[in-house]
Amino acid sequence: RTLASTPVEVVEAEQTVSAPATVTFGTQFTVTWGETVNPRDWVTIVPVGANEGAHLASQRVGNNDSVSLRAPAEPGLYEVRYVLDEGSKTLASTPVEVVEAEQTISAPAIVRAETTFAVTWGETVNPRDWVTIVPAGADEGAHLDSKRVGAATTINLRAPAEPGLYEVRYVLDEGSKTLASSPVEIVAANAPLDDGAGLSAPATAAPGETVTVSWT
Repeated sequence: RTLASTPVEVVEAEQTVSAPATVTFGTQFTVTWGETVNPRDWVTIVPVGANEGAHLASQRVGNNDSVSLRAPAEPGLYEVRYVLDEGSKTLASTPVEVVEAEQTISAPAIVRAETTFAVTWGETVNPRDWVTIVPAGADEGAHLDSKRVGAATTINLRAPAEPGLYEVRYVLDEGSKTLASSPVEIVAANAPLDDGAGLSAPATAAPGETVTVSWT
């Protein structure tokens, strides 16, 4: 039995959300908003026009005034949303374009089996990205020896034991997407190799014959 009542009007909150207009895929970017409605509300990035409640990367707002989100691996047009925890209702949104990073990677063209070799790349997209060596044409996300790029600009990988054609890859942590690759031939551990000195000698010689060896 109701003994007393009083009217309450529920009104819509005025909310704003902001993020960079353009971000590189797989990178962290900052999202800010107006006054927090509820600490359990959340911000997310979704494809433009995604259904209410959809989300890719997302973070609760908590007691913060900004959070970091990670951009998706696929370039395209997205939007960042401030979403009310109650009913997963979008209170505010802003457009964000996710663009592809230009990346390069390099390694020696020929490496002896089971030896270490240096791998270098262009600008790091995300410290959790990784470099790896895989058989030529291996599926996305495959790896043999691999290492996170971290804050380094070069990393040593170990060559496989089996000679053959391989490739070194720079792989985006978000979505395990290959951004750049370079071919590497793995030869037998005892294979003769010119390690870059431009060594030159005759292919054949008679027993006891003096031969001329030159280098660059």
